[in-house]
Amino acid sequence: MARRRNRCQFELHDVFIVQLRLVDEKLVAEAKVLLNKRAIKGLGLGDESEIVIPLSSEKQDHMMRRLAAVPTRLGSWAAERLGLIFEAHLVRVKSFKEAAEAA
Repeated sequence: MARRRNRCQFELHDVFIVQLRLVDEKLVAEAKVLLNKRAIKGLGLGDESEIVIPLSSEKQDHMMRRLAAVPTRLGSWAAERLGLIFEAHLVRVKSFKEAAEAA
């Protein structure tokens, strides 16, 4: 029996880049998620091959400085946090896309 794929699934690269930026002297983490062609097409992003997603806020400066001191901890923390945030981002993109199609 053939398995049907859910049209909402995306095959993403297993690569993301954690960036640390200073904003008003506060350390903030962001993730760059690299997308493959199927995900780009499914999300309707045109030529964008990556999405930058904030992982922390300026209020979490102290925690970010502690995590930045040990890159493996920072990577683990970012991977756990990114899953939930990226899923919420996909829901927002889907709702924007549906609203645009309805208009």
